[in-house]
Amino acid sequence: MNASKIDSTSKVGRPRSLKRKISKSSQEGLSEGWTRATFIVNEEHLDKLKSFARLKQTPIKEIISDAISSYLAKNQMEGSHAD
Repeated sequence: MNASKIDSTSKVGRPRSLKRKISKSSQEGLSEGWTRATFIVNEEHLDKLKSFARLKQTPIKEIISDAISSYLAKNQMEGSHAD
């Protein structure tokens, strides 16, 4: 097997087409409306989320976003502006 030299000028990966104003470093490289956050979660819950995401072939961020949206819709406080 020949190891070929990689051209350092070739573009690899996802194209950068983000044209949004970044106000926090946690938003860099993400689509509009998304940010990175760190949470502490129960290990069993995380394992189940990962398994579910693999089964559904869906990114974990979408599974978690759907779960949070459902939770917020069911538990909306009167007068809140949560979407």
